[in-house]
Amino acid sequence: MKHFYLLLLFVFGTTIYAQDFSKEWQKVYELEKAGSYKSAYKEVQDIYNKANRKKNSQQKAKAVVYNLKFKNELEEISTQNVLNDLTKEINSNKGIYKEIYRWYYIKTVYNEMMSSGAYYYSKSTKNTTEIIPDNIEKWSGEHYKQVLTEQADLLFKNEKLLKGTKVSEIKDLIDYDFIENNLEQTVFELFANNFIQNYIVSTYVKPLEIVRLQDFSNDFKKIKNYNRT
Repeated sequence: MKHFYLLLLFVFGTTIYAQDFSKEWQKVYELEKAGSYKSAYKEVQDIYNKANRKKNSQQKAKAVVYNLKFKNELEEISTQNVLNDLTKEINSNKGIYKEIYRWYYIKTVYNEMMSSGAYYYSKSTKNTTEIIPDNIEKWSGEHYKQVLTEQADLLFKNEKLLKGTKVSEIKDLIDYDFIENNLEQTVFELFANNFIQNYIVSTYVKPLEIVRLQDFSNDFKKIKNYNRT
């Protein structure tokens, strides 16, 4: 699944990592540069275990993405495998990191829906089956719609948490071209603006919690547009 990078685009600069993990990550970067993905994968697994023991959620999140990245280099992983790994992290984490994993779960499902053509097929076909298959490859357009709506509702129900977290606090975990110019915005504004532009406009998915946010604020969009020039 070589479009993995389009599904899970966490951005981690080589100069941004906790001091007690710097040597481990430097070794990973060197192994990756040399094309030694198997060894790099093993090093990242060790970092994940260390971060888990130390309860360092940021380093753990970074390790999760690098694990998936190297697994993709070593073997062709499916979208379902990615979702399984993200589901595990959603279920085992709390607070803002749980919602970041959920955000990338949504992005993964959305990208798979668009690449598979299920969205277009669903316009003319209805699936009344309530049970969602365990494998995303068996999903109908209605299944995609149901999962995306449910997950987005769960994401934006944590409004207090998202509004209480500045983009600057999670900037190393989010792919966004103009993030450096929007560090004082809240994660709520970042997610809501992105969702409105990329999901509601292009698909039929309109979760209850986001519909009421379509006019939430023009401040974020003004800053974003200003910095494009």
